[in-house]
Order: sequence, then structure tokens, then C-alpha cells
Amino acid sequence: MNLKIKAVHSLKGNIPLPSSKSYSIRAFIIAACGGTSKVVNPSDCDDALVGMHLAKALGARLSEIKKHTWKVEAFKKILKVDTINVKESGTVLRLLLPLLSLWGKKSLVVGERTLRERPNRYLVETLRKMGVDIQGTGEKESVPIKIKGGKLHGGRIEIDGSLSSQFISALLIACPLLEEDTQLIITGRKIVSIEYIKMTQQVLKSSGV
Repeated sequence: MNLKIKAVHSLKGNIPLPSSKSYSIRAFIIAACGGTSKVVNPSDCDDALVGMHLAKALGARLSEIKKHTWKVEAFKKILKVDTINVKESGTVLRLLLPLLSLWGKKSLVVGERTLRERPNRYLVETLRKMGVDIQGTGEKESVPIKIKGGKLHGGRIEIDGSLSSQFISALLIACPLLEEDTQLIITGRKIVSIEYIKMTQQVLKSSGV
């Protein structure tokens, strides 16, 4: 087959791009922290759907008010379930742990397949320093992770930015809900994936934080 393509001076048209998984997860989780929010055109990938499920588990009410537009109402901050399955989403797992610690209630976070091997030790150790009785599995503090009690408190917190941006994003989301102010001191030679921290800040700013 021979195809002949004629040259043109310009191209016009509309191409719908897939929505960002990372933005979608942050939007649903931050919306679940309080008030009424509207999430427009979220991703429908597996991790984003886990984020939606998590928002419901945190007590938010979700309703699709029109195609690709979700209303999230989060006035009752009640943890509805004792066990939360985050499937294979490391992002959802890390953003979830500090939020679960706000209630001072026992809960269990489980995951599937590769997530069972991913490390969470540094975040878990940081949460312990902030007053949470939390225990992961093995040296890596992987899932399943048990929150046995305690309550998250603020203050001056040092966290190594060279390990994971998700740890920093997790605290940025949870700490505005604390009674006292929190100062995050980012250590390490280099902050990895800083763009994802900026993404978290953008979504928080859009939500009034």
C-alpha cells in the first residue's frame, strides 16, 4: 500500500487528554477533609477510583451531579470503616495514614500485590513522633499497617525530602486540620519529585487552605 500525504500549513482540532491521576487523588482526598467541593473531570484509572473510595471511607458523601463532575460533601468527619483497602496505590496509602491518625481510632490499612513490599518506615516513624501509635509490617513498615490509637499533634517536624515527596504531601494535607500550627522542616540534599509537592499545594490553595 502506498499512501500519499499532502503537506499542510497548519493543523486544527481538539484532542481530549486523559486527566491526571495524581491531581484526581489529591482532589478527592482534600475534598473529603471538610466542606463542599466540586471535582471536575477526574481520572477514572484504578488509583483515582481508590481515592474516591477513600473519600467515602473518611465520611464524605459523593454524588455525580453531571457527567464527569462530582460533588463531595464532607461535613461529618467520621471514619466509617475500620479496615481500608488501598489496593496497589502507594499515593493513596501515604496520603491516608496521617488523616486516619486524626481520629485517635483503631484502624487497619491493607493493600495488594506490589504495595505489600513498598517501604513506609520513614513516614510511620514520623507519625509516631507526632503522637500516633502505629505499626507496619516488617522492617519496611509495609501494609498491613495498624493504627492502634494516639492522636496526631503539630509542632516542629523534620522530614527528609530526599526519600519521598508523598510523605511531605501527606503532612501538608493533614496538618491544617490540627488544633495547633505545624512547621515542616525539610531536610536532605535534594527534595525528590518537588513538582508533586507543588501539586498538593495547588489543590490545597484551591480548597482555601
